[in-house]
Amino acid sequence: MEKVMSEVNKHFALIGKRLKDKNGDTMFAKTTLSSEEKGIMKQYINAAAETFVAELAPQVTYYKNGDAMVIKFENSRWADGEDGITVPFEGNFIGYLIAYVSNAVLGMTEPDLAKKYAEDMANHIAAAIKLIYHKTPPASRNMSLADMTGEVIID
Repeated sequence: MEKVMSEVNKHFALIGKRLKDKNGDTMFAKTTLSSEEKGIMKQYINAAAETFVAELAPQVTYYKNGDAMVIKFENSRWADGEDGITVPFEGNFIGYLIAYVSNAVLGMTEPDLAKKYAEDMANHIAAAIKLIYHKTPPASRNMSLADMTGEVIID
């Protein structure tokens, strides 16, 4: 969670350098967060994680939220194996958290800037969905319907 909070602070610092107050001074120095604001940011991060997991719910097998967030997925047929998807998926997850928090905070005072983060949220979730649902076809064997076993009962 600290990593996400640090990244969000970097985004706000970048924005603060470009925003000016009524006197024309940059608002960069005003981007530090109080302990109360950090607590609220943690709430936003938790809400973002829960929203992200909800979007991918059919594939989620385990979810833990707290200082360390853990999300596990059904991955028996991932195209490149678990390692092939973990790094880009984690990047999309962290990007989504950053965008969600930034959108929530900026939406209160800078709605035009918040729109950029809303678009980022949509892009990150779309990419994560593509990653998680990209599967290899099931294994096949040289068999025919005559090799099938089982029964069908129609009442």
